[in-house]
Amino acid sequence: AVLAFQVMMPSRWNDLFINLSSIQQTIDELLAGTITHHQELTYQTTEDAVSYVKQHGLHLSVTGHSIGGYLAELSVLFCHRDFDYKEVRGVVFDSPGSGSDVKKFQPNIRNIGSKFRVEDVD
Repeated sequence: AVLAFQVMMPSRWNDLFINLSSIQQTIDELLAGTITHHQELTYQTTEDAVSYVKQHGLHLSVTGHSIGGYLAELSVLFCHRDFDYKEVRGVVFDSPGSGSDVKKFQPNIRNIGSKFRVEDVD
């Protein structure tokens, strides 16, 4: 099963103004160091996905691009930390990174980077 995170882009001018107010709220929440609505939804969605794959004997992969990649990174964190699901795989593209935000969820996690080698891919 694949859980893909996407940030919606406005399709009309009216949607643009609605989305800008939502983006401003998220920026304000991030700057204040609080847990954002998007992070809460990511937590709930990840919990539902883990429950589903465990119930059906499937494997879970998460992915996302840009802010969706950031949410996918948090999803992997939640799988490991909260849902006892270490088999999760994640692939993100052009993510701004979640290193500093992870600290508010668990202070002893370090972002030590990763080394990619084709030989290590399952």
